Amino acid sequence: MSYHRVALRWLQAAARNLQVFDFDDTLVSSTGSVSVKKADGEAITMDSATFAHFKPADGDELDFGAFNDVISPRIIKKNMDRLKASLAQPDTKVVILTARSKGAETSVAKFLDSLGIKGVQVVGLASSDPEDKAKWIDSAIETEHAEQMDFFDDSSANAAAVAAQRSEEHLASEPGPDPEGVPDRVLRVRAGTP
Repeated sequence: MSYHRVALRWLQAAARNLQVFDFDDTLVSSTGSVSVKKADGEAITMDSATFAHFKPADGDELDFGAFNDVISPRIIKKNMDRLKASLAQPDTKVVILTARSKGAETSVAKFLDSLGIKGVQVVGLASSDPEDKAKWIDSAIETEHAEQMDFFDDSSANAAAVAAQRSEEHLASEPGPDPEGVPDRVLRVRAGTP
């Protein structure tokens, strides 16, 4: 599994940092599932890793009911430690941006609270489309007047969609540390215009 960090920097007046983390397979592994009822009546159930690559067709009905709870979570320590360190940084807003539905926001927040983690905004998109994450992040950057944004996600498609919001001349890729045997690639977008 590879983890991606996308750092986006802008030349704006406010000194505001935005730290955005995916939840499933980035901060925790869990046993929740998403059900899909296809237009032809076929029913499919998939885990978070499979759902991350799923492209719904017209007429597909998504059911996040079983995915609203955080079931049997296993913390991915390296990234959970990054989230905790982000909360300690001044002028930093920390957000969990998940493909889970809005209904999961409360259970994710309760899970964090059970770990003593407070002050994290949880946003459920109810979508596995990488463009939805990129659009949300682009909007948050504007709203928060972010000078720097770091994005942590296990999906290379999500990282690429976020990075694509900026011009290629501002991209650089570098390998990151691998203390737990978890590969980590860093994509950076330096200050500049989209």
